[in-house]
Amino acid sequence: MADRESVDQEPPEPGAGLQIAPKGTQFLKKGYRDLDEAEMLTPTAVRFMLAEIDRLHAEATELKPFRDRSYALETRVAILEEKTKSSRAFEVLSGACLTVGAAMVGYSRYLWDTAPNGYVALGLGIALMVGGFVARLVKR
Repeated sequence: MADRESVDQEPPEPGAGLQIAPKGTQFLKKGYRDLDEAEMLTPTAVRFMLAEIDRLHAEATELKPFRDRSYALETRVAILEEKTKSSRAFEVLSGACLTVGAAMVGYSRYLWDTAPNGYVALGLGIALMVGGFVARLVKR
């Protein structure tokens, strides 16, 4: 079972787990982690942090439309999946009406000996078949 799940997943990209900062800021990443409180209060460290905050705000502003589009697309996918489910159910129901109607028409010849049963089975079978055909035509 675990083999099937691993087959269905996309292979990871090389270095996907590692977030590599752009070359210009790699030294800053290590520097931010190694600074103590006194060093963080220096004007240079404050400027670097403000620059990083500005970069992150710009990146967040740039990504907001993608997030909104993602939410809209998720909603649309959910709606379309629900329509597909109802369409499948309708097709199954229409097929069942056609099948039962055809079976009743075929079986009605065995009921001819008893006066009303043969006519009722034939009429009901034809009604079910016509209903199944009309339902499919209207749905399309």
